[in-house]
Amino acid sequence: MRPRLVAQQSSWMRARDLTPPESVTGPPGAGPSAALYGPPASPVVLALASAMAAAGALQALRHFALAGFLIFGVLSAACGYASIVQWRQSRAPSVLVGPGGVWLAGTDREPGRAIAWPQVAELVFCTVTERRVFDRQSGVRARPQRALAVRLADPPPLSEQDRQQVEQLSAAAPALRETLLTSLTTFLALPYRRVARSAASQAPVLAEVVHRYAPHVAVVEGPPVELDMAWRPGSDTALPPGLLGEAVRSPLQRLGVVDPTDTRP
Repeated sequence: MRPRLVAQQSSWMRARDLTPPESVTGPPGAGPSAALYGPPASPVVLALASAMAAAGALQALRHFALAGFLIFGVLSAACGYASIVQWRQSRAPSVLVGPGGVWLAGTDREPGRAIAWPQVAELVFCTVTERRVFDRQSGVRARPQRALAVRLADPPPLSEQDRQQVEQLSAAAPALRETLLTSLTTFLALPYRRVARSAASQAPVLAEVVHRYAPHVAVVEGPPVELDMAWRPGSDTALPPGLLGEAVRSPLQRLGVVDPTDTRP
């Protein structure tokens, strides 16, 4: 069986779905919007690393060192790509609130998502700690990230495929069942995006814009959220997660369970 592509955190992000649609921003002159940006990036460091690697590649080429040229060339291209992506993402809002609803910008693991105001119950500033469920058992620590989450008025249920995977994982590791169900349910009910730690200071401005378009939606400070995930429902895993992403074993394969839904040779 071929290894499956599973959602993983990656710093080699693809810059995509960064522009909010008109369904959220409205036509020109529709009204003001409020934007929150993600954690500050450091594209300058990566750009300098790319330039230094390019200089190393040229030096290796002068001495006809093909291996060194290839190594430095790949490193230069990777760092250059990452710096461009970080630069583009630093200029685009991570979350935008407009006349039509809330826009959650795309990430390396998820496409962009527009949520209309009737689907929004409240906006929640919180800290989110997301880790693989297997890391929880091994004691691996994950750093909490500041985020703005959208509490949905009518959260979608777990899909049949997700339920099947939970049952298969539970058969191999029964202790994971409740943890997985709780995390998956929370993830579906509370979609979020990372924001800068200073974003909370913009809460009054955000609340004013929200009240203008959706008086029923509150902007609140919520409790910490912990997610122990084996996969991310709705994530875009058709492509590897980033420039250097690779196919890795699925959670079921890590536990030695054959996934009957995977019919690929």
